[in-house]
Amino acid sequence: EEDLRIEAFESGHLARYKDFSDRAGTGCGSFSFFISGNDGGSALYTSDVESLDHLAGIDFADALITEITHTDAGMIRDFAERLKPGRIILTHIPPERDPVPKEFLDALSSFQVDVAFDGYRIQI
Repeated sequence: EEDLRIEAFESGHLARYKDFSDRAGTGCGSFSFFISGNDGGSALYTSDVESLDHLAGIDFADALITEITHTDAGMIRDFAERLKPGRIILTHIPPERDPVPKEFLDALSSFQVDVAFDGYRIQI
């Protein structure tokens, strides 16, 4: 059985709703997660991001799992060129971007790209 280490990074995506959540007495946050196994494998998962600035301290991941609802192809490409993941998995795909637009696939053509689906699994 493998031990996993999970680090959470708040993205700030929902910061504009903080006043509302404070009045309602609830929390409101959106996070990215860096997951690493004791064998050295790693994955970076982003969801609901408008920027990847909150991940500036991460310099490598075997897999980049990223949403395409709130991002653009160039932002993902630029981040992936710095991160150098072994593969990129696109997820959180809204109906208007299904199938994944060619602009994303073209921008990421130098990487191995998979498109996630319900029940999709990876090995870290």
